[in-house]
Amino acid sequence: MEAYALALLSGGLMLAALAWIWLLVRVFKQNVWWGLGSLILPPLALVFALRHAQKAVGPLVLFVLGGKIG
Repeated sequence: MEAYALALLSGGLMLAALAWIWLLVRVFKQNVWWGLGSLILPPLALVFALRHAQKAVGPLVLFVLGGKIG
């Protein structure tokens, strides 16, 4: 049972990490200053996601899915 839980937790964490990288790529494509700010202050990426919802919807959905699994 513990192995199953660990596998689910690891899978969810991997999905969330992949979503974060994907979001950072989108942020850097928009503007390098947004990207640098998001690297220094990670919550700034969420501000970007609110301001540019069209560009951030894919990574955010994947991030929520990873959170649900993990």
